[in-house]
Amino acid sequence: MLLEAAAWILIVSMGVVVALWTTAAVKMLRSQRGLPHVRTALADASVRSRDGWPRVSVIVPVHNEEALLDTCIHSIRAQDYANLQIIIALDRCEDASPEIARRHADADDRVTVTPNDSRRAGWRGKCLPMQIGSEQADGGWLLFIDADTELDPTVVRAAVATAGQRGVEMLSVLPELRCRKLFEHIAQPVASLILMLLYPPHKVNRPNGQSRAFSLGAFTLLKRERYDQVGGMSAVKDQFMEDINLARAVNAAGGEIGIASGTGLFRCVMYDRLDEFVDGWKRIFIGAAHQRVGRLRKQGRRLMTIGLGLPAVQLVALGFAWVVSQNGSPVLGSVLAGFVLLTVLSQYTVFAYFYKAVGASLLAPLLFPVGSAMIGLILLRGSSDLRHGRHFAWGGHDYAPEAR
Repeated sequence: MLLEAAAWILIVSMGVVVALWTTAAVKMLRSQRGLPHVRTALADASVRSRDGWPRVSVIVPVHNEEALLDTCIHSIRAQDYANLQIIIALDRCEDASPEIARRHADADDRVTVTPNDSRRAGWRGKCLPMQIGSEQADGGWLLFIDADTELDPTVVRAAVATAGQRGVEMLSVLPELRCRKLFEHIAQPVASLILMLLYPPHKVNRPNGQSRAFSLGAFTLLKRERYDQVGGMSAVKDQFMEDINLARAVNAAGGEIGIASGTGLFRCVMYDRLDEFVDGWKRIFIGAAHQRVGRLRKQGRRLMTIGLGLPAVQLVALGFAWVVSQNGSPVLGSVLAGFVLLTVLSQYTVFAYFYKAVGASLLAPLLFPVGSAMIGLILLRGSSDLRHGRHFAWGGHDYAPEAR
């Protein structure tokens, strides 16, 4: 009798889990519907002609990017956007990046190289090369591109068309992530999911005054007039995450911001090594959480509970189903086992959709517990670093973010 009662409790619990995953799927689809793709703007007859396209100054901040820089610049030079200026903003490079940049400048008169070999007091991260590059720009729009990206020839035109069509002054295009290493397939989708939960696309794309300000530094198109109004990169020179804080400054000044998908048109290689992945995502999460210890801790614990706790409960429930079947209730045991498998299937379906969207293998969702443990520990480590004021290095700069 007790076994049957416990089995029914587990069946109801598994049913609740299925309902929760179904709700999560609906929310994810809703969020994705709030994320336009830049490609769709090119289908609009009003933006097909190149006549009257505004001048765009592409600025690429570079710090020791010799492995990826050549591909990035080639893809920028190959854009089908005629009115283009390309500025390679070198920042204290100690590798072959300057030689690569100058080779492109010699081959293409649209390319300008702006070297910087010194630090400037109070400036952090990419802010200084971005500022130096913007000072050389003559375009009505600035396009900040990271050196670890590769662009389809149509993406600049698509982004400008999208900004014009949607009436935004700051547009970030989300990339298709390249997952090359095993740890990327396992953990990168989970990290991207946490970032999407912190900044749901449909909330970022709300009209000004209601928007949750967000920007992705890998591809940010910004109207020059608004950039100058908020003070350029000097307005966020000492901020931990310059892209998100610049979006907040633009939003606070009344500028419309937005994000759009660039899947298929814009690819990004984030981190080559596991230690870079850990430190890079820790920095992103700290900035995305507004340097709030409690927010990071909450997200980390929640992720660990879902990622590790739920599979543990599912395994226990399957074992209990076998016990029930062996003790005279095979039908009830089969029903319980069926509900457990239904929770696994619903969970996999939700994650497979998202993992595919960020370029990971469709087998990777099976390792979600491992990925959630990795990202959960990064979130908790970020919380601990904030709380104890620990320093860490990134991009040639030392960081000691203050907890809020």
